[in-house]
Amino acid sequence: MPASPGFPLVSDTPALTTNAKQNECYLLNCDISQAGAGGSITITGITVDAQGVHVTVALTRTAGYNGGINGTLKLQGTADLATAPATLTEGVSVVNEKFATDGPATATFTGSGATFFKAIVE
Repeated sequence: MPASPGFPLVSDTPALTTNAKQNECYLLNCDISQAGAGGSITITGITVDAQGVHVTVALTRTAGYNGGINGTLKLQGTADLATAPATLTEGVSVVNEKFATDGPATATFTGSGATFFKAIVE
Protein backbone atom coordinates (compact mmCIF):
# COMPACT_ATOMS: atom_id res chain seq x y z
CA MET A 1 0.00 0.00 0.00
CA PRO A 2 1.55 3.37 -0.96
CA ALA A 3 1.93 6.09 1.63
CA SER A 4 -0.61 8.90 1.73
CA PRO A 5 0.82 12.34 0.94
CA GLY A 6 2.19 13.77 4.18
CA PHE A 7 1.42 10.62 6.15
CA PRO A 8 4.05 7.96 5.42
CA LEU A 9 3.56 4.37 6.46
CA VAL A 10 5.84 3.12 9.23
CA SER A 11 7.45 0.78 6.73
CA ASP A 12 8.12 3.72 4.38
CA THR A 13 11.62 4.46 5.75
CA PRO A 14 12.78 6.85 2.97
CA ALA A 15 9.64 8.98 3.42
CA LEU A 16 10.09 9.00 7.21
CA THR A 17 13.71 10.08 6.81
CA THR A 18 12.75 12.79 4.34
CA ASN A 19 9.92 14.07 6.55
CA ALA A 20 12.19 14.16 9.61
CA LYS A 21 14.81 16.11 7.60
CA GLN A 22 12.12 18.49 6.33
CA ASN A 23 10.94 19.11 9.90
CA GLU A 24 14.52 19.70 11.08
CA CYS A 25 15.26 22.07 8.20
CA TYR A 26 11.99 23.94 8.75
CA LEU A 27 12.72 24.47 12.46
CA LEU A 28 16.31 25.54 11.73
CA ASN A 29 15.30 27.56 8.63
CA CYS A 30 17.76 25.80 6.32
CA ASP A 31 17.58 24.97 2.66
CA ILE A 32 17.02 21.20 2.50
CA SER A 33 18.30 21.09 -1.08
CA GLN A 34 21.86 21.91 0.08
CA ALA A 35 24.07 18.94 0.87
CA GLY A 36 24.48 18.47 4.63
CA ALA A 37 21.71 20.96 5.50
CA GLY A 38 20.65 20.80 9.13
CA GLY A 39 21.91 21.26 12.63
CA SER A 40 20.53 21.24 16.15
CA ILE A 41 19.11 23.41 18.91
CA THR A 42 20.24 22.49 22.41
CA ILE A 43 19.04 23.78 25.78
CA THR A 44 22.40 24.23 27.49
CA GLY A 45 21.32 25.65 30.83
CA ILE A 46 18.56 26.84 33.12
CA THR A 47 19.42 29.13 36.03
CA VAL A 48 17.14 30.80 38.54
CA ASP A 49 17.81 34.05 40.39
CA ALA A 50 15.89 37.05 41.73
CA GLN A 51 15.36 38.39 38.18
CA GLY A 52 13.73 35.20 36.86
CA VAL A 53 14.44 31.93 35.10
CA HIS A 54 17.20 32.21 32.48
CA VAL A 55 17.23 29.62 29.70
CA THR A 56 20.33 29.36 27.51
CA VAL A 57 19.98 27.85 24.04
CA ALA A 58 22.75 26.99 21.57
CA LEU A 59 22.28 26.64 17.83
CA THR A 60 24.65 24.64 15.66
CA ARG A 61 24.32 24.56 11.89
CA THR A 62 25.86 22.17 9.39
CA ALA A 63 24.80 23.88 6.12
CA GLY A 64 22.00 25.64 4.31
CA TYR A 65 21.19 28.20 7.00
CA ASN A 66 18.89 30.99 5.80
CA GLY A 67 18.92 33.19 8.94
CA GLY A 68 16.64 33.08 11.97
CA ILE A 69 14.81 29.93 13.00
CA ASN A 70 11.17 28.93 13.03
CA GLY A 71 10.62 28.09 16.67
CA THR A 72 9.46 29.29 20.05
CA LEU A 73 11.34 28.72 23.27
CA LYS A 74 8.87 27.70 25.96
CA LEU A 75 9.32 27.15 29.66
CA GLN A 76 7.37 24.49 31.50
CA GLY A 77 7.12 24.50 35.25
CA THR A 78 5.55 22.91 38.30
CA ALA A 79 5.49 23.72 42.01
CA ASP A 80 6.30 20.12 43.03
CA LEU A 81 7.49 16.89 41.48
CA ALA A 82 4.15 15.16 42.06
CA THR A 83 2.49 17.49 39.52
CA ALA A 84 3.27 17.29 35.81
CA PRO A 85 4.92 20.43 34.39
CA ALA A 86 2.70 22.75 32.37
CA THR A 87 3.73 25.33 29.81
CA LEU A 88 3.92 28.71 31.50
CA THR A 89 1.95 31.48 29.84
CA GLU A 90 4.93 33.28 28.41
CA GLY A 91 6.83 32.13 25.34
CA VAL A 92 9.82 33.65 23.58
CA SER A 93 10.32 33.63 19.84
CA VAL A 94 13.82 32.46 19.00
CA VAL A 95 14.47 35.12 16.41
CA ASN A 96 17.30 35.97 14.07
CA GLU A 97 19.14 38.46 16.31
CA LYS A 98 19.48 35.85 19.05
CA PHE A 99 21.51 33.64 16.71
CA ALA A 100 23.61 36.09 14.71
CA THR A 101 26.41 33.56 15.23
CA ASP A 102 26.45 30.01 16.55
CA GLY A 103 26.89 31.40 20.06
CA PRO A 104 24.27 30.72 22.71
CA ALA A 105 21.25 32.94 23.32
CA THR A 106 19.62 33.46 26.71
CA ALA A 107 15.96 34.26 27.36
CA THR A 108 14.49 35.23 30.73
CA PHE A 109 11.09 34.12 32.04
CA THR A 110 9.25 35.12 35.23
CA GLY A 111 8.80 31.52 36.36
CA SER A 112 5.15 32.09 37.34
CA GLY A 113 5.61 30.65 40.84
CA ALA A 114 7.01 27.29 39.74
CA THR A 115 9.90 25.60 41.51
CA PHE A 116 10.93 22.97 38.92
CA PHE A 117 11.48 23.87 35.25
CA LYS A 118 11.85 22.28 31.82
CA ALA A 119 12.59 24.21 28.60
CA ILE A 120 11.52 23.18 25.10
CA VAL A 121 11.75 24.62 21.59
CA GLU A 122 8.83 23.88 19.30
